[in-house]
Amino acid sequence: MESAADDFDIGIVENLLRDGHHDGAIAYVVRGAVPAAVCETVHANFRTIISVEGTQRALDDIIKADQVGATQFKKSGQEYALNTARLQVSMLSLFDGLSADETSRFMLDDELRTGFLARGLHFGPARFKSTYSNYCTIRAWLRNGEMSLQPHEDISQVEAARADEFEIQTTGQNTMSFNICVRSDGSGGAVRVWDLRPSPTTRRSLGLHDTGYPYPAEFVEDIPHTTIVLEPGDSYFLNASFLHGVEPVVGERITAGRFVGLSDDDHRVMFWT
Repeated sequence: MESAADDFDIGIVENLLRDGHHDGAIAYVVRGAVPAAVCETVHANFRTIISVEGTQRALDDIIKADQVGATQFKKSGQEYALNTARLQVSMLSLFDGLSADETSRFMLDDELRTGFLARGLHFGPARFKSTYSNYCTIRAWLRNGEMSLQPHEDISQVEAARADEFEIQTTGQNTMSFNICVRSDGSGGAVRVWDLRPSPTTRRSLGLHDTGYPYPAEFVEDIPHTTIVLEPGDSYFLNASFLHGVEPVVGERITAGRFVGLSDDDHRVMFWT
């Protein structure tokens, strides 16, 4: 399901959060959501930060990417909050040369805030004690074996938030991934979505209940899938409880993203990274 930016429908996003789908569709693509000039400025700032500071993602054998911004993956609320605070100067530098309004446009903040408010929902960053989550994470995907990002789901990591009561633990079972394509030079990098939402039993049997990453390639080889192809400025909202990944990238492909969830009291839509 997709629409142009001028026809953005907050009702579809709310349905993905509440029900996990909209008329059976688990993804919503918004074409031309972000102006080209905004994407170009963020891209230039991102490359400057990476050239000076290097990637802000810990080096490991799981995901290889140049990254700016903190992520909650495999972290407690305390660890995530500390990492978010440590990287705030770099995050602010991502938006050098942009106005406050242009920065809000980058992650569709105004559309989401006003749209949810009209439906009686508060929209904002997830809270941990006295702090709030990171604004967004931006990555350049690198070669990482058969895929740039292996098959995974993003509900398992929410389970880890229960340990120290990070607010995202209240978001239930329909964690949503929201991503913007910032740059695409070359080929590949499409998002592949498999028609499977692993059960807690399946997640435990694979030892992935607390991380959701990575599912073995042989586990998904016979499962039907679709692909989402984004051009710079396009965005998508995806029920991230379904298995998904990023196809191999040749050239440069940069995306910015965050997770979004609806609290179990139905009053608050929160985001984190």
